Amino acid sequence: MVIRPFMRKSRKDKKGATLIELVITMVLLAIIGATLFGVIIFFVQLFMYSPRQLDTQKIGQELEN
Repeated sequence: MVIRPFMRKSRKDKKGATLIELVITMVLLAIIGATLFGVIIFFVQLFMYSPRQLDTQKIGQELEN
């Protein structure tokens, strides 16, 4: 039986994530988060500012009449 002290461990013994895996995960989460943030901002503006704009247009039409 030969003992080799400098043998590399196999992939099965891997316990943690590499730096590249962590960076890729962070980038993907950032992209998903930015997309969701944009969608949320769009709907907030749609439901909060559109009624105000409609009210303003209605008041303008009433003033013209």
